[in-house]
Parts: sequence; C-alpha cells; structure tokens
Amino acid sequence: MVQKDLALNLKIIFRAGLALFVSAGFLASCSSMNLGGETASGKRVGVLTIEELQKIEEHKIAPEDELEVIVWGVPEFQAVQNSISGTNQAGLLYRVHADGSIDLPLIGKLSLGGLTVAEAKAAVEKEARRFVLDPKVSVTISRYGSRKILVLGEISNPGIVLNPGPELSLAEALAQAGGLDLTTANANHVYIIRGGLERPKVAHVSLDSAVGMFEAQHIWLKSRDVVYVDSKMITDWNRFVSQLLPTAGVAALMKTTGVIK
Repeated sequence: MVQKDLALNLKIIFRAGLALFVSAGFLASCSSMNLGGETASGKRVGVLTIEELQKIEEHKIAPEDELEVIVWGVPEFQAVQNSISGTNQAGLLYRVHADGSIDLPLIGKLSLGGLTVAEAKAAVEKEARRFVLDPKVSVTISRYGSRKILVLGEISNPGIVLNPGPELSLAEALAQAGGLDLTTANANHVYIIRGGLERPKVAHVSLDSAVGMFEAQHIWLKSRDVVYVDSKMITDWNRFVSQLLPTAGVAALMKTTGVIK
C-alpha cells in the first residue's frame, strides 16, 4: 500500500512539474499539429526531426567523463603498473571537472569540455610542445560521465534515467523507466523535448506500431532531454470522473446507510 501511494505521489509531482510547462504554453504548442509554434512567453518552439534524432554525433567531452591522457616518453604521464591491483592502463586517469577542465602534470589546468577526442588530443599536443619537441599524445575516454534524461508521463517508473555509455536510444530509456503504462499511455503521442525553455525543440514520435518501435531503437537521446508520454483521452476522463464520483464500494456503503437512495 505504501509503495502504491509513493508511486501515485511521484506521478502527481511529475504532473505538477509538467503543468508548469503547460502553463508557460510550452507543451501546449507541442501537439503534432502545432510543432514549430510559440510559447506563451514568445519563445519559438523548433521542430526536432526524426532524421536529427537518428544521427549519431561524435561524443563531446563533458563533466564527469574520465579521460586517459598519455604523453609518451614523459614519466609524469605514465601509470604505475601494479600486478597486485590489476592496474593495466598505460596512462593516468583524469576526471573532467564541472567547468570542463582537467588538471594535467606539467601542463596544469586545461579546458577540454565540449571538444571531441581528436580535438582534445590536439589541445594536449599543443601544450606538450612546451617540454617535448615532437610529442606523441593519446587521449581516450575510459568512462563516460552520468548523463541524465528525464522520462515523464504515462510511464511505469517516471523519473531520471542515467546514461553511462556513449549513446542511449529512446527504446532503452523507456525500458529503463519500466516501459509505457499499457492501461493509460497513448503510444501515438510520445514527445522528445530538447534545448530547455530558452530554445526548445520538440519531436513527436509514434510508438503504436512495429515500425515505430523499431525506429525507437535508432532514436538517440542527449543529456537533459525530456521524454514525455501522453495519456489516452479515456484516461484523462476516468481521472476526472473518479475525482467527482465515489467509488462503487463507497457508493454501495452510502446506499446501505441511507445516505443516498
């Protein structure tokens, strides 16, 4: 009973948060017939196409990523081999700070946030030329930082989904959130919101067919994306009625006690 109440409270909280979007005219302008409109505050709502969502972009270094950086032939960049602990990486690991920088030996603080691995390698090479004539540099991502995606609406377990890898598909995000609530979800109205309230772009995705479910495996989400699964009209009506009318059990009790005829 407690778990059911908790789940219900979570849905109420998420719906209240969603109401803030609606009150700002955000999701109100995101229907399949009005994508590309404006919010009540005058912000333009852009269209996020399926083609854009299916494009796999090269990863840009972000906070909490862990990088292995090596300047070959420079002892300060070499990892100490440890057969007991099983350490086998050639270079040391550096976690990217919130501002996108890492702290490297001999180089100091270096901003790599927003760069591709190739661009980061070039940036390290440029700095390494201060102490090596012709530096040979290697930069790899040993661990991806936690990228958060918000999944709301008619989902079994709405909330934040963490993406620990380079890509996360819409299908994977929905699966991690427990899947669509089969009794209340409108699979034909799934929305992906990207860019926040300042420059929002919205995609309308239909998952009510085999083709739609197949496409969902190739729709790639980015950190801070919001996925919203709309509800069936009958669901909204039933919720409305349930708030106005007593349940069958209560009605029976009221009849038995003579409260109603």
